[in-house]
Amino acid sequence: MEEKVEPSANGIQQRFGDPLVVAMWNAIPKGWAKERSKNLPKLAAAITLLTDEQGIDRPAAAAQIRQAIDGYMASDEGKGKFARSLTRWLDNEGWREDPESWKAKSDLESDDHGL
Repeated sequence: MEEKVEPSANGIQQRFGDPLVVAMWNAIPKGWAKERSKNLPKLAAAITLLTDEQGIDRPAAAAQIRQAIDGYMASDEGKGKFARSLTRWLDNEGWREDPESWKAKSDLESDDHGL
């Protein structure tokens, strides 16, 4: 029985072929960077989407997504018990969300308004 070995960054790049996406993947916190085969193409698609929509270059689009990832990971939601997986965050286009929505709501802001 063969032991599974995680591919190196070079192995990922050879398989996936996009150094920008691979560099971004390698910068994502290890606890969140799971399901590589699913999420590398999703990262690439997100970069392409922003590039096309905003008319910016790929590194600028990757930087925007990376900044949103960092913001989410540092947020109350991102650090919380019910944080979304990277897969779900990418599927929900988390980079488009208002970072304020990731903050915990205090009891004063609850839906019942203390009633």
